[in-house]
Amino acid sequence: MKKIFIYILLFQLAFLSCKKSEVEPLFTTSANQRAADAIATYKKQLSDAQYGWKAFYYPDGGNAGGYTFYLKFDATGKVTMNSDFDGINGYSYLGSGYNTAFETTYQLKALQKPTLIFDSYSYISELVNPDYNGGTGQLADLELAYQTVTDDKITFTGNFNSTQMVLTKVTQTEYDALNKGYLKTSFETGIKNIFYVAPFPGGINAAFALDFTAKQGTVYYLKDNSELSITSAFSITATGLHFKDPITIYGITFQDLTLDPVKKVYYLTLNGTRVDLVKVPFSSAMGSFGSIIYFDPTIIGQDANYKALFATINQNIKTQLSSLPNVQLYYVYFEYVSVGVWNLNFSIYSNSTRYNATYTYKVSQDTKGNYSFVRSLTNANGSFLAKSTKPLTDIIETKGNTFNIDYDPANGSIVVVKGVNIPSFVMKGYFF
Repeated sequence: MKKIFIYILLFQLAFLSCKKSEVEPLFTTSANQRAADAIATYKKQLSDAQYGWKAFYYPDGGNAGGYTFYLKFDATGKVTMNSDFDGINGYSYLGSGYNTAFETTYQLKALQKPTLIFDSYSYISELVNPDYNGGTGQLADLELAYQTVTDDKITFTGNFNSTQMVLTKVTQTEYDALNKGYLKTSFETGIKNIFYVAPFPGGINAAFALDFTAKQGTVYYLKDNSELSITSAFSITATGLHFKDPITIYGITFQDLTLDPVKKVYYLTLNGTRVDLVKVPFSSAMGSFGSIIYFDPTIIGQDANYKALFATINQNIKTQLSSLPNVQLYYVYFEYVSVGVWNLNFSIYSNSTRYNATYTYKVSQDTKGNYSFVRSLTNANGSFLAKSTKPLTDIIETKGNTFNIDYDPANGSIVVVKGVNIPSFVMKGYFF
């Protein structure tokens, strides 16, 4: 009986073996060969694009802003790169991507998915650089996996930080604009003027606040008598600005602001009509788009006299508060309180404890737009530290002293305070 069972089992195995050999294979090539063929196809697509590719690159899913890269791949593994990258907080090993085309290298590899790898130093590497952001860089990626592919558009996701990248073929118009230096023109047009308004059909305005450090833009608009806003990451292109997400307000959807390289303005096309974005003067922006001017002595280009004045006040405070541990003046800033009322604050720290010496002023402008300050209130810390802060408060408060306050011509996120009748008095502050 046992022998019969064994014969039956052997017969079944032989039968199954014969049946298996009759099954047609699903693929005619090996998995390795199929992966190699896909990589070759993708590489040819990248290198064959006549004018290259435009990459919209969003680290940390767009939370770290957006960047534009113009990429010209060749078949040997080299890629020429332009970018709107201008360093992070003004610092970069490579300089500005809109000024200089940088040649680097790339690879395509079959990892879990076909993956585009920027494998030597480039502008993209700067976004990964752990020197920034406490060791995390911009939460960006050098290795990006293919997601979707068409003839003219490829989407990717970063393998480590989920960076979103979209490649589209560069048109001849964009290629010509890039070669004419309009990427730099677009960057400088934006960085110099960051607050705008634009009239929409029906006579309703929309306001734009474009943060060129965070690469985030916010559009403010009215609906049912309420102010609403939409925020999106954006990047700078040779033809204007591109928002990561389409923006719909007043029934109109747009995703780009177009650059006029001659007039150096951005504009929208609304129902076939060009509408220029108009710069918001500082006097209107203070209290609307921003409420703080922070006079950091370390700002690039900060006036030497202000640096010395800050150091003097800091030393005065250290001497007066010598009984407190690790006393340090950290912040000096104007603060918008209400129309015609600003505070001048001196923030002092003793270890982790903060003390604010606050002087409140009635602020007015003369017919030339120059500002004057009359003190109306002083808090207890301000009274106590009055002698220590006099080097600045005396200048601000002296009767007859007026000040021109406006955006820095080189960077609209910085405000410059200049003495009209004391020309040697200048201080620069971040506006937010």
